[in-house]
Amino acid sequence: MRRTPIRSILSAFFLFVLSGCTHIAADDERCARLDATLETQARELALPGVSAALMTRGELVWTGTRGWANIEARTPVTPETPFNIASLTKPMTAVMLMQLVERGQLSLSTPMQRYDPSYTDARVTVGHVLSMASQGDPPGQAFQYDGSIFGRLGGVLTAATGETLAQAFSTRLIEPLGLSRTSPGAIAADERSLGAERVARYQSVNRRLAVPYNMYGGVEPVATIPPDPQPDASANVVSTASDYARFADAVMRGRLLSRATLDAMWTPPVTSRGERLHYAYGWFVEEYRGHRVIYHYGYYPNAYSALTLIVPT
Repeated sequence: MRRTPIRSILSAFFLFVLSGCTHIAADDERCARLDATLETQARELALPGVSAALMTRGELVWTGTRGWANIEARTPVTPETPFNIASLTKPMTAVMLMQLVERGQLSLSTPMQRYDPSYTDARVTVGHVLSMASQGDPPGQAFQYDGSIFGRLGGVLTAATGETLAQAFSTRLIEPLGLSRTSPGAIAADERSLGAERVARYQSVNRRLAVPYNMYGGVEPVATIPPDPQPDASANVVSTASDYARFADAVMRGRLLSRATLDAMWTPPVTSRGERLHYAYGWFVEEYRGHRVIYHYGYYPNAYSALTLIVPT
C-alpha cells in the first residue's frame, strides 16, 4: 500500500482503526497487542497525545489513549477527548454528496461552474473535484491531492441542499448516527438553524478540543496555533476516535448509502488510458496483501494528524 505522511508527524495525533474483517476477535490478547503497539508508536514518534479505536462487525472492541490533551493543565487524553480530524472530514463530505446523487438531487457529471462561477473550464465536473482529478488537461486524467480545491465542494453541498455546512454535517451525519462527541467545527452562539441544544453541545465538544503541539528539537512539546476552526468541506470537523469509527462503520454497513452507491463511491475513476487513479470519491482505495483497503489520512502541519482504515468483509 502506498506510504502516507502520517508517520512523519510530530504533532498531536489522532488515529482511527476500523475493521470489518470477520477473523478479528475482541479478545484480551488482541487488545493487549493493540495497547503495546500504541505504546510503541507514541514513544517512537514522540506523540504529545494520541487516541485510537477499533471496531469490528459493528462493535467497538477497543479504545486506546496515550499522552496529554493539554500538557500545561495536565489533562490526559481519554477516549472522550475530541481532536480536529483534519482531512478525515473529506470522507464525511463525500458521503453526503453521494447521498444527494443517490436521491437524484445531484449528478457527478454536473460542471462545477454551476455552483462556483470561478471555474472557467466547463469540463471540470463535481466528480472530478470529488476524486481529486480536476487539475489535469483534460480533467479526469490525473490524480492530484489538493484540499483547498476539494473544499469548494462545500458550495455544491449548500447549493444542492439549501443548508449551511454546519447544518449538513449535523442533520445528515452527526445526529442520525448519535455522534455525541462530534461537532461540525466552530459554531456561533446565534446559529439558530441548529437549535439551542445542538449549539450548546457542539460548543461543549469544541471547548474540550485537544491542544495541538509540535515537538521542538524532537524532544520538547510546544503548543501551536490551532487551525481555522470554521466548518469546511475539506477539514475541521471535531470528533473522537470512537465517534469517527462509528461513522465509518455506518458507511461500511450500508446505514448511510445503498450498496450500489457505496460501491460507486469506493471505485476509483479510470483514465482514458485505462489507468486506475489513486483516489476514489472522497476515499483512498487500494489492495494490500489480498485485502481491499479503504482509508484516508488527515494532516494539519504542526497541529493534528489522523488516519481511518476500513477493511470490508
